[in-house]
Formats: sequence, C-alpha cells, structure tokens
Amino acid sequence: MYKKTTQRLDTAFCQRVREYYAPFTAHYADYAADYYERRGQIEQALAEWRVAGRLNDEAVDSKACQALLKSVNATDEQRLAAQMEWARKHAIQGDDQPALKFEPYVAGRRITIGYVCAWWDSATIRGQALPFIALHDRSRFRLIGYSLEPCPHDVTQYFEQFRIIRQLSHSAFANLVRADKVDALVEFTGFSPHHRYAAMGARCAPVQISYMNHAGTCGVANVDYVIADDIAAPAGLDRFYTERIIRLPGTFFNFNYDWDQFPDSDSVPCLKAGVSAVSRRSMTLRSISGRSCCKLCLTRGFFFATEVLKMEPTAISSLGGLPNGASTPGGCVSSLEVTATQFFAITAQLTSASTRGPTTAATRLPNRYGRAYQSSP
Repeated sequence: MYKKTTQRLDTAFCQRVREYYAPFTAHYADYAADYYERRGQIEQALAEWRVAGRLNDEAVDSKACQALLKSVNATDEQRLAAQMEWARKHAIQGDDQPALKFEPYVAGRRITIGYVCAWWDSATIRGQALPFIALHDRSRFRLIGYSLEPCPHDVTQYFEQFRIIRQLSHSAFANLVRADKVDALVEFTGFSPHHRYAAMGARCAPVQISYMNHAGTCGVANVDYVIADDIAAPAGLDRFYTERIIRLPGTFFNFNYDWDQFPDSDSVPCLKAGVSAVSRRSMTLRSISGRSCCKLCLTRGFFFATEVLKMEPTAISSLGGLPNGASTPGGCVSSLEVTATQFFAITAQLTSASTRGPTTAATRLPNRYGRAYQSSP
C-alpha cells in the first residue's frame, strides 16, 4: 500500500523564494518586521527588513538600522556597514553640495543651538530633554526647536523660535537651518521615523550632533559627534563610529519626572494572587526589557523585580532561575537595590519563560546597552 510521506520545507529554500518574490512581498515584509520588532523578536524582524530593503525606502531602512542595535547576533562591523550603506543610499552627499561658508563665532555673541525631534510632545522629551534644555543660560545661548507638528506652550516656552518642518524636504530643511544661523544642530529622533540625518549629510550647521535616541553611529559623514556613555559606547568601539564619541559620566540616558505626578505603585496582580497560581504569560515585561517606558512602568517593573528576588528558591526555579550575579532571597530589600543589569536580565528571562520555558545562557546575552534581549532559537 502506498504511503504518502511528508517533507518539511527547507528554511534556506523558503528564504530564497521570499527574496525572489521580494518585489511583490516587500511591503508585506515591512509590516511583518514591525510586528516582530514590537514583540521583541529582533532577528525575525531584521530578516523581514532585509526583504523590505528592496523598497529602497528611507524610513524602512532606518527602522532596520535601529533594530540592528538590539540584535545579540550582529557585530559592530555589521552595524557600521549597515549605517554607512544607509547614508550612501539616503543621505545628501556633502561632495555634491556647493562650498559652504558659515558665520564665524565672535566672542560675546550668543551661540545658536538647534534641537530637532519628531516627537517633542511626548513624555520622553518632557522627562529627558526639556529638563536640561530649560537650564540653558539665555544670555549665552539662543535656542531653536524643529518639530513635525505644533506643540503646546509647556514645550515651546524654552525656545526663542519653534519651527514646523513636516512639509520640508531634506534640502529645504538644511537651507532653513543655515538661514537660522545655527551654530550646533542636535538630532534627538534617532533612526525613528521622520529623523533628519539625511539633511545633516548636507552640513546644516558648523557642528552637528547625534543624541538620545541612537547611541550607535549614524554613518553620515558630516555628523561630527554622538553623545553616549561608557555603557552605550564602551571604550574600544570608537573605530566603529564615523563620529567622535562624547561619553557623559554615569549615563547619557537621564530622566526627570518631577514635572508630573504619578500614583504610588501598587502590588502587581500576580503578586496579590500568588505567583505560583498565575500564568507565566502574565508576568511578561517585554515593554521594559526592550523599549522605553514611563516612570510608572519602571516603578512597577522595579517593584516586581524586587519581589521576584525575595521569592522562595523553589518559586524562582519555576521561572528558570535568576541570572548570574543576581541577589538571592533576602539579599534585596528595596527596589533601589536592584541594579539595572539585574533588572533587565530578570525581565528578559521572565519574558523567555512566559513564551518557551526556561532560558539558557545563550538567550540572555546582553547587547551593547547592557540590556538582555532574547535571541531566536
């Protein structure tokens, strides 16, 4: 009697088919990559963005570059190569521009700083950027904000001028910044949508700086500096940057939420109900392990991590154990004693436990930011 046999499709063959039909599936691949990236499945997202690269779209390629920073498998050489390829394809090339002459600095003249961001009206900017922007000495500095949309007064009050640039091409934006006689231009957006690194390739200002949302290199030749720290850009990585790295003491990623009021953090539901009785899936903290969070999220997250550290050994082992170096029960009393490294490792491990059981050391490798991201099986 004839018995039909089934064969599993070879993964490499499927990938070749995808690439062959890429002109028809590139848009789908971009949507799929966004989905994978939001889930923290970075390697799958990058595979889809490689297919979507056929679109030759600035925003699509930007998202792929930003996701590459989260990959535990990517090397610094690959990150640099990807950024330089992005710059080659999308940035205005300085060699194609006429010779520029900027107004020289004269002692006593106020220095004009231009800050660019695609999301000024956000909790991140209010908590991270506006606190230090507000401290500028207005007798020494003139501040100009560049934004996609109009913003409320609590944002615009710190700037002498607040420009809306959504409708401007990269060339028009570069001309606007030059007309504003900006001495130093700072890009906050990173490689999130609507950034202006392409325009910075045309040399908008005498000094151009990348800060806040992209601590890796941008690969754009005319960007002079990137602001980071010893964790985001450890010593020895300078050769993988096209910019000069300015390393701030401590951390470049500071938040101040004194401007807002948040309720006290209550116990999370799984602790009230008893950890052992709650589904592991309910303990996933994916948003904290891989994305920016508000103060309330972080407060609850640190509280939850602290409670995990105080759990009984048997309960901890049911979650796959704690990462190397984490405190044992009784060794951590308050959320302030949970280090960031321990916290991110714990949340990544809980995420892994909630989706496919106990993790191994290979799935807890920290990336260049010190956060632990899961690698694909």
